Amino acid sequence: MEWTNSLAAYCLATFISLFSLIRLVSHKNPWSIAYQYGREKQSWLRISRKPAAVTPTPPGTAEQNNQILNSNSIPLYKDLYYKLQHLEKYPEVLPTARDSLISLFSETLEHACETPNEGILSIRNYSRDALSEFQQKEDEKVMDLWEQYLARRRAKGPREMFATKEEAKWWLVQSSPVKYVDGAWLGHINKITTPFDLRRITKNAWQVLSEELGDGDIEKNHVHIYRRLMQVVEPRLPAGDDPDFTHPRHQLNEPDVWKAAVAQLLISLFPHQCLPEIIGFNMHYEAMVLSTLKAAKELKELGFDPYYFILHISIDNGDSGHTAMALEVAMEYMELVQRRDGDTAAQQAWRRIQAGYILSKGLPTAPVCPSFKRAAPVPLQRKEKFPRNDYEAEVIRIFKAKATVSQKIHCGSRIKFGGHTITEWLAPNALESEQKQMEFLDALSNTKPWIYKGDSESSKFMKELSWEGRMFGSFTQSEVSTIKEWIDSLGGVGGPIYTTLYP
Repeated sequence: MEWTNSLAAYCLATFISLFSLIRLVSHKNPWSIAYQYGREKQSWLRISRKPAAVTPTPPGTAEQNNQILNSNSIPLYKDLYYKLQHLEKYPEVLPTARDSLISLFSETLEHACETPNEGILSIRNYSRDALSEFQQKEDEKVMDLWEQYLARRRAKGPREMFATKEEAKWWLVQSSPVKYVDGAWLGHINKITTPFDLRRITKNAWQVLSEELGDGDIEKNHVHIYRRLMQVVEPRLPAGDDPDFTHPRHQLNEPDVWKAAVAQLLISLFPHQCLPEIIGFNMHYEAMVLSTLKAAKELKELGFDPYYFILHISIDNGDSGHTAMALEVAMEYMELVQRRDGDTAAQQAWRRIQAGYILSKGLPTAPVCPSFKRAAPVPLQRKEKFPRNDYEAEVIRIFKAKATVSQKIHCGSRIKFGGHTITEWLAPNALESEQKQMEFLDALSNTKPWIYKGDSESSKFMKELSWEGRMFGSFTQSEVSTIKEWIDSLGGVGGPIYTTLYP
């Protein structure tokens, strides 16, 4: 626990010291080399020859920038998004970029350290075997959820990302800021100033970037493919590096998407100072995610070309694709540091890789469609200790024990509460953190007719646990009594931290 508590402070101090030199050179443009692939230049790598259409604004103080970032200010994200793609015109944005990156690291690390035994933080001491096993489990988790999703769809279950064709169009358009900088986090990797002993590692990372850009073939360039899709979906939407792209009339108003897009551009600016963080960011971003699998299927059902997403399913595979390549880059870097600098330096490098991984994981890139937002728990501002009473502690213990043996039994169930299916709630490790436990109980307790607060006799859940119910015998009599007492105790003073809304 002690090392995780110090992780955020350690990384923050490291970044502040590493970036202190940036102010000394912020009046220059160190990114003056233009890269060209195929017949077009990648917008976030190129040196634009068009006159600037946006008037530069002086960067604020770190405190001001942090306050703006933490307020989810879309105007700041849009301003950075444009200027970071035109650094030759706006070199004065570098101090703001540095401060913004530090703020995003601080934000995502603080959240991740609330559950120090989960995710990438569960690997306290690096080893090749531990990291391989971790990635394999992450991949298996996604594939299990995909299998469950397909089972629900075969059972005539509804689409789970897009309720309508119009909603799918909205999602595609809102996703464009992050899709238009696909691969940007590696945009300045493997520079001429890269130390020779790191060249093998940065070259392998650069190979991922090269494939993102199509290996010289514009038709295979990922941004070009998405741009081509947008010309069909929303022809009036300009290219991502166009000054008009950030205009409010396009109604690109999803702050999380802008934040994730800007983070990719920000971290790319410091390939020497932030190499381990970039490696960690790359490792998470190139891994398979469930939303890509779902999007490919549901977009095709609604008549949209899903090839951009199909491409990422194939090219990001864990055997020879970008997932495997990103993992190997991280391993080679760790082993180099260990050989060259010793175990203490390697442990520090591992923490920084974790910080980069957490930055990517903590900034989701896919917006949630409006009809599905209503089903998600809405966090309130205040926090409470959890479990809040003995009943909650015992009920969580019961459900965690049942989850290990019953998760896939519910694959055919279409019941959802708190925005998740029963199978998703009972997935391996899903109830490990206190935050998830609290969300689970609050969502379940607000789901009628399954739970009527203070009235176990009327609650359908209790009827299913009783004789002739579908779950009779799956809980011991003592466990049934505990759940009954928990339901009867609900509705007292001090409401739940989360309120669950339903369509």
